[in-house]
Amino acid sequence: MLCGATGFAYDFKVYSEKADNDMYDTEPDCEASENVVIRMSRSVPRNIGYKVFYDNYFTGVDLQVYLAKNGIHSVRTVRFNKLPSCTLMTKAQLKKEGRGAIDEKTVVVDGIHLSAVRWHDNKAVTLLSTFAGLEPISEVSRWNNKSKCRETVQCPNVIKVYNRHMGGVDLIDLLIGLYRTRIRSKKWYHRLFFSFSGHDDNKCLAAVPKAREWLKVKTYNAS
Repeated sequence: MLCGATGFAYDFKVYSEKADNDMYDTEPDCEASENVVIRMSRSVPRNIGYKVFYDNYFTGVDLQVYLAKNGIHSVRTVRFNKLPSCTLMTKAQLKKEGRGAIDEKTVVVDGIHLSAVRWHDNKAVTLLSTFAGLEPISEVSRWNNKSKCRETVQCPNVIKVYNRHMGGVDLIDLLIGLYRTRIRSKKWYHRLFFSFSGHDDNKCLAAVPKAREWLKVKTYNAS
C-alpha cells in the first residue's frame, strides 16, 4: 500500500502470487521485494519533488538509483550486509563512542548521489538516501538510565526526515482497527470489499485535521 504521512491511502496492490511480479519493459526486474516498490511508484508523479520512504525489507541500491533517475527521491533503512563495499563504522565502534555517534559515507552510482548514514541511539541504525544526509545535525532528548535524567544527543538530518514521514501504513491500519467492519464472511472477495470500504472511510478522516485530533484523543483514552 502507498500511503502519505497522514495515513491517506493513495494506491494499493492485491497480492496475486506469480502474476504479482509482472514488470513493464522499461522497468528493471530486481528482487521481488524491490519490484513491489517499483510497481507502487508508477502512480507517483515524476520530477516534481515527491519522495518515497520505506523500510529495509524493500532493500537494494539499484532500486533507489532507478527511482532517482525517474525523478523520485527516497530514504530507507538498510541492513548493513546489503552495503558490502561501504566502510561505515561497526556497531561496536559506534557503541564505544557513545549515544549519538554518527558516521556517513557518500558515493555516486550511475550519476546518482547516495548518502549512507549510521547513527547510534539505543542501537545502531543505518539509512540510505538520495536526497538527505548527515547535515544539518540537530539535538534530540533521550533518557539516560545510568544518570537517571534526560540528556541531549546529536541526531543526523536523515533520521529526522525519515521519522517525520514514515508510518503512514501503520497509521491507516490503526484507523481501520478503531472502526473495523464487524460483518464476517468466508468469501475472500467480501473481505476485500470490507477492507476497501475501511480505506475509503479513513481517507476522509485522514483528510480532516479535527477528526484526526479527535481520533488521537480517543486512542489515548482507550489505552
